[in-house]
Amino acid sequence: MSWSEFWSAGGYATYLWASYGLTALLLAIEAVMLVRRSRAVHRRLHEMQAMEGD
Repeated sequence: MSWSEFWSAGGYATYLWASYGLTALLLAIEAVMLVRRSRAVHRRLHEMQAMEGD
């Protein structure tokens, strides 16, 4: 198998590589969203703990 055959993916290259690209993009977006939510939860917990300490 040559590299050109690999990249052409048996004639399905457009669909295949677009699917991989979209999946990678969505996984990256999900990771960013998880980090942001985690930070927001930690910030909110810190605020709640500060209010209880008053």
